[in-house]
Amino acid sequence: MIYRQLQKMGWIGVLACVLFAGQERMRAQDSDAEALVHFRAGQHAQGEGNYATAVQEFKRVIALMPQAAEAYSSLGLVLNAENKFDESARALEQAEKLKRGLPGVSLYLGIDRMKLHQAAAAIPCLKEATRLEPSNTQAWIWLGSAWAETGRETEAIDALREAQRISPRDPVALFRLGDAYRRAADEGISRILVQAAGQPLVHQMYGDIYMDEGLWEKAIGHYRRALIESAAWRGAHLGLGEVALRQGNLRDAEVEFQKELKINPRSAGAFVGLAKAALYSDRPVEALELLDQAIQADAAEALFTLGILVPSTDLDPKAGEQEQDHLRTCLPEITRAKPGQARTLALAFVNGRLGNTAASIAYVHDLQKTIPRSRASDSYQDAVQSLHSGDPGSAAAELRTVLRAKSRDFQAAYMLARTYRILSLSALGQLLIVAPDSYPAHQLLAETLENAEDYEKAIAEYRVVEGMAPNLPGIHFALGHLLLKTGARDEALAEFQQELQLNPDHAGANAEVGAIFVEREEQDTGITYLRKAVNLAPDLWSAHRELGQAYYMQNRFAQAEAELHKAVDQDPEGLAHYELGLVYRALGRFEEARKMFARSQEIKQDRLADANAPRAIPEIERP
Repeated sequence: MIYRQLQKMGWIGVLACVLFAGQERMRAQDSDAEALVHFRAGQHAQGEGNYATAVQEFKRVIALMPQAAEAYSSLGLVLNAENKFDESARALEQAEKLKRGLPGVSLYLGIDRMKLHQAAAAIPCLKEATRLEPSNTQAWIWLGSAWAETGRETEAIDALREAQRISPRDPVALFRLGDAYRRAADEGISRILVQAAGQPLVHQMYGDIYMDEGLWEKAIGHYRRALIESAAWRGAHLGLGEVALRQGNLRDAEVEFQKELKINPRSAGAFVGLAKAALYSDRPVEALELLDQAIQADAAEALFTLGILVPSTDLDPKAGEQEQDHLRTCLPEITRAKPGQARTLALAFVNGRLGNTAASIAYVHDLQKTIPRSRASDSYQDAVQSLHSGDPGSAAAELRTVLRAKSRDFQAAYMLARTYRILSLSALGQLLIVAPDSYPAHQLLAETLENAEDYEKAIAEYRVVEGMAPNLPGIHFALGHLLLKTGARDEALAEFQQELQLNPDHAGANAEVGAIFVEREEQDTGITYLRKAVNLAPDLWSAHRELGQAYYMQNRFAQAEAELHKAVDQDPEGLAHYELGLVYRALGRFEEARKMFARSQEIKQDRLADANAPRAIPEIERP
């Protein structure tokens, strides 16, 4: 495969010419002639996929011509294909020292460093690769992945957007871009939740998160807390109305939307909510009047609030059967209504909810032609207008500008996170359109189904990905992790072991394999894997806990205590505290044991008692 890639790059022949220019002169020198023979033999073996032979031949070239940069680069590329990333990196580093700018060297050196979990060191190499080959999609994808691994979400997005610009239909570029946007959204929300603690915005955000997850009671609780902290808080009644609408409580929804209008008389979202309630109550004339008021308040916001411009990866984006019945009842009267923006907006919404996507999009385009963009009062409002006008890319750029000037503008930060969420859905939705049978599309569906806790179908989709791309990094780990959730431990172990065949340094896979062996009371084997896991990822607290448990089972109490101490700060279920208590009891330190048992019990009680405790930010997918 790598040989074909290099042929496409057009430099195999050039490499031979550069290395062996002036063949008549070299024929006069036995060592150079011998080197040429070995180089050609290495090329042939490489082309045949016989990498072991190719490695030996290129090493013979290097022995004969130690300053031949091209021989080192060829050796490095073959070693990369053999997954010998450390050796490959050393060879490519030598090639770069001898001659900078050789095709492929910077890219594959960056890939090697990524495979060796050296993302920060990979970035300069991959930046150089994009400079040398600005149209190489893979270089931009790898650079985006490196930025993401170092926590630089903005740079990751910029690199992956460039990859997608170069190759708009590349499924891997779309998948990675969607994932980068999702990560940026989640990281942004997490930061705001910490920095804005105690403000109504935090409860608004949790309300929005729980509404997206369909956890109605928790969403209601947080919206109400926002109003307790600020009775005039904009958006909380809107959220309560939307929750009531989704639950079918139309009367309650209308009450909440009216309350929002008392706080914000020009809330296009509240008028839209009232219009939807009217449609679901078979009152199309009233709905049109309300949509007209929404348009007068803010036409772009009205269109945006109806959700027509917001992409979705829902497996069934249509309305429920009862909603569809009401919409079908209203449709004839809406169709007969006087032409105008309200009628066009209603037809766009109704057709979209009935699954008539093409008709809905056509009405949206007609409406957008009639909505002029008003002059914004400031940069933030300009970003809001871009978002409402269906241009989230521009909105994100404008919001980033706002935040560079005012880093603690939490409203702008939250708007940026929501915008990234929309962009994520857009990229992933595009993936399902342009490459529905690609492995990234099946991976997206698998992760969507897993998030929806439809594990059986998720496993089936992961199996499809596994069949299409058996060497895809992380796929066996993802499948094994899901199989563990279903109790299929033997199958999960097989998947984790397959992941380790591809990448022996996968910390998560080592930890999971170690934990399974400890559970089987094969402590020595389990400890070997767990020690490797914590060496690779010292912050992997669950592996420290499992390792501590294994040492305890072997009566190695001092080592067990040391490992469990590293796990107690991240102990959501109280297990590390309990196991540390067992260690202290075995050591005769009964008072310390009592404190650990008490703390473990407190953690368990807190988990049970706090039904409204914030959960993790919902995810679309994992990388």
